[in-house]
Amino acid sequence: MNYTCIVFSIFIMALSVFADDKISKLDWNGVEVVWLQDKNFPTYDLVVYFADGALSDQVAGETDTMFNLLSYGTRRFNQKDISDHLEFYGVGTSSEVTHEYSLYHVSGLVKDLKPTMKMVCHLFDDATFSVSELARLKAIKKDRLNNLINSQATLGSRAFRALSMEGTPFSTPAQGRLKDVDRITSKALKEKLSYFNKSVFKKIYISGPNSVLDIKNVIVNECGWTNNAKFIRNTEAKEIKRSQKIKIHLVTVPQATQSYIYIGRFLDKKEIGHLEMLELLSAFLGGGFSSKLMQEIRVKRGLSYGVDAMASGQRNYGRLYISTFTKNESVLQTLDVIKKTLSEIVQGQFSAEELETARGSLVGSYPFRFEKNTAYLDQLIYFDHIGRPYDDIYRFPEGLKNIQKVDLVNSSIPLLNWDNLTITIVGPKELENQLKALGELKISSYEDYL
Repeated sequence: MNYTCIVFSIFIMALSVFADDKISKLDWNGVEVVWLQDKNFPTYDLVVYFADGALSDQVAGETDTMFNLLSYGTRRFNQKDISDHLEFYGVGTSSEVTHEYSLYHVSGLVKDLKPTMKMVCHLFDDATFSVSELARLKAIKKDRLNNLINSQATLGSRAFRALSMEGTPFSTPAQGRLKDVDRITSKALKEKLSYFNKSVFKKIYISGPNSVLDIKNVIVNECGWTNNAKFIRNTEAKEIKRSQKIKIHLVTVPQATQSYIYIGRFLDKKEIGHLEMLELLSAFLGGGFSSKLMQEIRVKRGLSYGVDAMASGQRNYGRLYISTFTKNESVLQTLDVIKKTLSEIVQGQFSAEELETARGSLVGSYPFRFEKNTAYLDQLIYFDHIGRPYDDIYRFPEGLKNIQKVDLVNSSIPLLNWDNLTITIVGPKELENQLKALGELKISSYEDYL
C-alpha cells in the first residue's frame, strides 16, 4: 500500500464521525435548516447563510457595514446592553460578507441557546443603525484603511484583486473603499437589513445535540424571516467578462524595503468546474514546503521565505493567484523563476514523484480542515452554494487519486498561460526602470486601492 492509499484510509476514518445519517434537513416555516448532530460537547455552532452579498450594494461596503453594526444598538438596548448580554452567556458572533453571499456566525453553550438567539433575532428585527454609532464605525474603518500602508501584503491583495479582476463586478473589495465610507447612510443600512430579512433567501446551518432544535419557535416567531424570501444572487455570464488591458502593474509604496509579487487572473465559470483539479494544482504550485514554486524560489535560490498559490471558485467565477515577496533588487529574478516554472509545468517537465508528493500532502491535510464543527458547516455551506452534493466531501480523495499527470498538464495549459496573467508588484517607485523591460507598465499609488 503506497503513501496516498494509507492517507486515504485515514481520511475516511477521520470523517466517519460526520456520516450522512448525522446530517438532517429540516423546514422551519419555509426557512431551510441543515442540522449536524453532535453529542460530544454541550456546545453549538450556528451559521445563517444569506444568498446575497456585496453585489447588492449601491455604495461599496454597505452590506459589510450593516452586519458589523447589528450589535451597536436597537430601540430597546444600547451597545453596552447588547455586549453585556452576549458576554454573560459567553457567546461568539461574527459575520462574513463575500460578493455572492453573506454569513452570520453564532456559537456558545447549548443551555444558553434560546436567550442568545432571542437577542440575535432582536438585533435582526430591530437594529437602528444610529447616526452616532455609524459615525464611530466609519472613523474606525477609515483608520484601518489608512493604516494599510503598514501592511504591504494586505494592501497588495486589495490592489491585485482590483487589477486582475478589472471589468468584473468582483474587483471592489466586499468591505468597500475609503472613498465610499462617508457615502454610507443610516437610512441605507436600515433598508439593507430589511432587504436581507424580507427578500433574500436564507438557510440555517447548526451543529449540536438534539436540544438545539428547541430554538425553532424562536427562529420562526422572532427573527422576522419570512418564507417569501426567495432572492438568490446569480450573476449572469455577460456581467463578468474580464477586460484585461495592461499586464504589468507597479503599485508604489513609499520607502518599501521589500516588494510583494502577485500573479494570476480571473477564472470564468467553465474554468472552475473541476474542484479536485484546482485543489491539486494549488497544492502542486504552492501548497507547502515541497511545492514546486517553494522549491524553486526558496529552497534552490533563497529569493523568498514563502510562496502561496491558490486556484478556486465560487458559484459563477473564480480566481487564480500566486503570491510571494522578495528583496527589491531580486524582483526580476523572482519573476523569471516563476515564469520558467509555470512554463515547465504546462510542458509536463516535472516528475511523477513531485505530483505524488503534492497529492499525498493534500489528501493528508484535508481531514484536518474539519477538526472543528464550524469548518465542517462552512464546507456544507460552500457545497450548497456552488451546487455540489455533500457526498463529494468523502469522494474528494478518490477524485484526487484519479487525476493523472497528463490531466494536470492539460488543465494547466490555459490556466497558467503567462500571456494571460496579470502581474502586480507592490514596492518602491525605483522599480519602474527594471519592470519596463518586461513590457508595457502601468504605475499607480497604493492610495488608489484604499
